[in-house]
Amino acid sequence: MKPSELYGGTPFIEECRHCKAKNRVKLRDDHKMPHCGECKKPLGLGTVFIPHDELHVLLDGAGDEGDSVNVIKMFLRTDDQKQWMDDQDVSIEDILNGRTYERHMKYIHEELFPDWNRKVGKKIFGFGG
Repeated sequence: MKPSELYGGTPFIEECRHCKAKNRVKLRDDHKMPHCGECKKPLGLGTVFIPHDELHVLLDGAGDEGDSVNVIKMFLRTDDQKQWMDDQDVSIEDILNGRTYERHMKYIHEELFPDWNRKVGKKIFGFGG
C-alpha cells in the first residue's frame, strides 16, 4: 500500500504538535512534509511525515508486529533498502527480531537504522540512546 492509499486516500485531521491547530492533511507518495496552516511549522517529527496513528505504532508499540512492518514499508524503507533485503534474503521481521547474520550488522546498524530513525525524528531502531 502507498501512503496516498492510507485512509482510502481521503484527507484526515492532524493536530499540530506545536500550536495544537487542527490541519486537514492528504498523504502524498513523495512523503512531502505538510506544514501547519497556523504556525507554519512542520507537522512531522522527522524528515518524513508519518500520521500520528501510524507513528504511535512505532513509538508506543501499539498494534502488532505486522502493523509496525506495514508502517516501515509505507514510510521508511527505500527502494534501495528493499533491494538490499531481497538480495540478502532478509525481511523487515528478521531485522526487527535480530534474525540476521553478522555480515548484515554493519549495514543494518550504520545505514538502515540511522536512516529510519532520521525519518521518524527519534531513535527507536537500534541499541543505545
